[in-house]
Amino acid sequence: MSQSSDDRTVVYEPILTRSTKVRFYIPTEKDGADEVIDEVIRRLSHLFGGATQLPARGAYVMNDGELCLESVTLVESFAVEMDTAELTRLALQIKESLDEEAVAFETEEIESAFI
Repeated sequence: MSQSSDDRTVVYEPILTRSTKVRFYIPTEKDGADEVIDEVIRRLSHLFGGATQLPARGAYVMNDGELCLESVTLVESFAVEMDTAELTRLALQIKESLDEEAVAFETEEIESAFI
């Protein structure tokens, strides 16, 4: 942290940290989706210190060849240490709770800073 010459403005110099962004894609059009989303937010918050929910719209081709267009909620978090097995278990719980053909999650290596 440094101060400018007029001593009133504080300038923060961010410290970038390597982390992994974890993101779940959760269908929102089925009964119980709100409760599942809340549970994912709670679980990611306990695992990684916080989570963010974002609305989105997605599409995929189902096993029977039909195109499925649906609203989804993205729930994401930043992880310094990550257990892929734990994330896979969470995805399976989402899939089973919402009786979905498939549920996606992704991870991405990033640099992040909290100021």
